[in-house]
Amino acid sequence: MNVKNLKNTIVNRYFNIMLLPVMILISVIFFTSCDKKKNAQREANKFYQKKDYSNAEANYRKVLTMDSVYSNTLFNLGNTHYRMNDTNKDDIANSYWQKSYDSFEEKDSLQKMWAIYNQGNVKFRKATQHLDSLSSADLTDEAREKMIFSSINYEQLREAANDYKAVLRKFSDDTAARYNLSLINYLLSKQPKDKNQKQNQQQQQQNQQNQQQNQQNQKQNQQQQQQNQQNQQQNQQQPSSQQRQKKDKEEVNRMLEALKNNEKNTLLKIKKNEKQKAEQYKSEKDW
Repeated sequence: MNVKNLKNTIVNRYFNIMLLPVMILISVIFFTSCDKKKNAQREANKFYQKKDYSNAEANYRKVLTMDSVYSNTLFNLGNTHYRMNDTNKDDIANSYWQKSYDSFEEKDSLQKMWAIYNQGNVKFRKATQHLDSLSSADLTDEAREKMIFSSINYEQLREAANDYKAVLRKFSDDTAARYNLSLINYLLSKQPKDKNQKQNQQQQQQNQQNQQQNQQNQKQNQQQQQQNQQNQQQNQQQPSSQQRQKKDKEEVNRMLEALKNNEKNTLLKIKKNEKQKAEQYKSEKDW
């Protein structure tokens, strides 16, 4: 694929695909119970079909004055700002699509996915907004291709991919979302890696290794602390040999002291009995 065809694949085919939900919505007529709101909505749709987006926006805003959370009007306001082809209005378009997503009921899953899809389109357009100007640059094919891939905002591109993935998780047969996602994957595969990126990757890997080492050290420290606590508990539960010897000696001394006291009491008792006998004998003799 030469650079010219590459540019057509990235830009022209991409913009045709991403406008699919808008083209579908143009043919949809929204009905409400309020005639005034219904007429304003129809009037806004007419202006939208004529590509008179300023008047379409004004009439959609009239509808919102009657019903500030009317999901279809919020969605179409997002489309209107997007179709103005002013990248400064892309954030406004995204905000309306997000509001419509939040206001749609769960049963309106298709409309909710359209809102997410269109948000992905805005991010895709922002990521590749410089491709059109680069295609006409007077450069060799190799130099132009290098500039094209260097001009892409790959962070925005990944965010767009996440939106398309969300759509495909709900509706796996959505060919537009699947095509745009495959195109993003192709562009991501061409992302240039300069020296700073390589150094950042190496630094990230080193940081991860350091973090893993720190986690292992922390784990070892925790294990050591647990072991120390267990040893301390065992030491508290089991008295030392010196303490046991001291207790044994004290116990022996108490026993000896008790024996001495018993012997002393016994001698005193014997002496007392002998004295009583002597006194008794004396009294009997005097008598």
